[in-house]
Amino acid sequence: MSDYPKQESSNPIENQFSARIISQLSPHKYKFTEYFEQKGISKNLIHQNTAQIYYQYEGKKYLGVAIPNHSGGF
Repeated sequence: MSDYPKQESSNPIENQFSARIISQLSPHKYKFTEYFEQKGISKNLIHQNTAQIYYQYEGKKYLGVAIPNHSGGF
């Protein structure tokens, strides 16, 4: 897992779908921020309300943007 950025949160998160969040960061991938800006969403708003996550699901690793919910999940 050395190819993933250092995790900002202290513990990996397990959810009801058996996906394991490996790390969670402020969005910094250019394609993510560019996509949202094309939709009229500012970088400031993206950084305040989303997280870039690296996660594993059924043995495969993924990268995505997540919106945290009020119960601590996504």
